Amino acid sequence: MTCTIQMVNSMTKPSSDATEIVTELKQIHPYRKNCALLILEGTTDRAFWNKLTEKGCGLVPAENKDKAVNALEMANTIKSLPGVAAVIDPDIWLLEKSVKLETQNLLFDDTPDIELMLLNSEALENALLNTLSGYPPESVIKFASSLRSHSIRLAIDYGYFRLLHNRRPRFSLRVKNVGKRLDQFIDTMTLKLDDVSVAAALIGPLKKITEAKLLTAGKTASPDHVSTT
Repeated sequence: MTCTIQMVNSMTKPSSDATEIVTELKQIHPYRKNCALLILEGTTDRAFWNKLTEKGCGLVPAENKDKAVNALEMANTIKSLPGVAAVIDPDIWLLEKSVKLETQNLLFDDTPDIELMLLNSEALENALLNTLSGYPPESVIKFASSLRSHSIRLAIDYGYFRLLHNRRPRFSLRVKNVGKRLDQFIDTMTLKLDDVSVAAALIGPLKKITEAKLLTAGKTASPDHVSTT
């Protein structure tokens, strides 16, 4: 991906809907006729992609991947807007095999998000070797391997509940509220998730499902086991 035209200012805050995103793309397109225009999920993604793209790329943040994909679908129908693509974290769409992933000019990795991609790469070892420079390298590498496996296990444990939330919206699980303070439910000594406390927090005061049933459903949650009805 090559961009050579000098950067011009665009919105620093995510656009509120697909129409606004496309309008912004139209405004900045004349200044970037020979380079790509990228629609991103949010402002944090913009900071990341600023480091990976040459100065001059048009990076336009949306508020989430749904709006990013909706804007891309609109842009794909406008002949005067060539070279527009969107970069997203596929997240749970990979498991659900969402048709949205088939959108033209939509870019994504085969891992759910950038964080997991970095966690599975050598970046973790390199970061820890730099941070823990006073320790023997072999010990740091062993620690990195253990940290990686524990982190992925925790992600899977909580991921069951996230998948269940998508498949059973009638349960009204408070995934965003719990996700923001997930560290409170992790034992710092064993790095295990207190799934009973997580279940109670997810259910909240509405009590549309019991903790026991949620735990049972959560452990079997998969595209094959969880009905959409």
